[in-house]
Amino acid sequence: MQRYALIRAGTVGVVLITTPLTIDAIRNGWDHIEPSETAEPGWTWDGETLSPPPEPDPVKVERAEVKQLLEGRIALFPRLLATRATTEEQTDLLDEIEEITQYLRGLEE
Repeated sequence: MQRYALIRAGTVGVVLITTPLTIDAIRNGWDHIEPSETAEPGWTWDGETLSPPPEPDPVKVERAEVKQLLEGRIALFPRLLATRATTEEQTDLLDEIEEITQYLRGLEE
């Protein structure tokens, strides 16, 4: 058994641990199949070398996480109203939404 990177359009789509006989049977469904002990889905193939994708931009990751948090808080508000939450609870949630929004604006500058 050997580990193979199955590549389509220059990107590893699947990694299999299998026999050469199985690889021969599925070869036509892929642009290239490369033996590799390290490659993972998402790695790139330039015709000679398998490479991991670049590290994501930490600011973009943080921005996406903050947007997700903001969307979750906004989604809570109608439920909070439906449960007849106190004015203080509503105000607290609105304040939190405003703080997240301001933080998000700071990330976008």
